[in-house]
Amino acid sequence: MMNNDPQIVDLFCSDVSFGHSTGWIQNLEDFKKDFSSKKVVYKEIKQTEVSEIKKFKNTFSIRRKIKVSGFV
Repeated sequence: MMNNDPQIVDLFCSDVSFGHSTGWIQNLEDFKKDFSSKKVVYKEIKQTEVSEIKKFKNTFSIRRKIKVSGFV
């Protein structure tokens, strides 16, 4: 994401969501559209906390907090 590589969207599951400190929540389709149109451009991304890890069969779900700077 920090390199703004458009192929990043292929790494996410269809039910991924992105919650922002402003209350803005993006689903995968919104993220794809905003990322590819350069509505959102990331300059720096730092993980600050992993708050939840779940495993179901061979799939892991991770909820983490990150500090991001960039442009909207």
